[in-house]
Amino acid sequence: MRCRFAGIGAALLILTLSAAPRAASGAIPDHQPSLSVRESCYGTVTKGHKRESIQGLEIRVVSYEPPGFTCRIECFFLKRGRDGTPPSVDDTVIFDVTNPHGTYSVTARPIPLSRNAGKSGSGKKAASRNPNADFPREGWVVRVLHRRKVLEQRCSSHMVEDLVREDPALLPGAAAAKKARLLQAAELTDKS
Repeated sequence: MRCRFAGIGAALLILTLSAAPRAASGAIPDHQPSLSVRESCYGTVTKGHKRESIQGLEIRVVSYEPPGFTCRIECFFLKRGRDGTPPSVDDTVIFDVTNPHGTYSVTARPIPLSRNAGKSGSGKKAASRNPNADFPREGWVVRVLHRRKVLEQRCSSHMVEDLVREDPALLPGAAAAKKARLLQAAELTDKS
């Protein structure tokens, strides 16, 4: 009896000691943050004589890590490809969050649309030759990272998820691009 309990105690001690350096280094968080994404707006708007395609997301991140935990949120908005080409990243929004426990509103840069999309030369409504002309957006991807490791990822569709899996350089390349927008989390929270 005595040896059996001593073995269990030694095993627990070894397990505790082997987990301690990992938690202390902060390489991987103890609790995976939860991520939920909801599309808050999508469609076409008209401003004066200009038409634009818009898309917005509400991103909710919850983490129960100790104070000071920081993670990076990356949002990628995709545009449909032309003539059989795969979709591409049209806009990237990146922001860092410390002690993440909130909802953030992110809006993609509007895509200008042709004035003639969906109209004939006489100004009457006509069947659009290219359905992508009025709706050029393909979807979105949102990721939560900690020290460059992806902790959570959500995609707007299975097709977008497959695209990301088949082209692993797509999102890191877009995040590193000069046109990626680095914003402050405070700019993206609801102030009402």
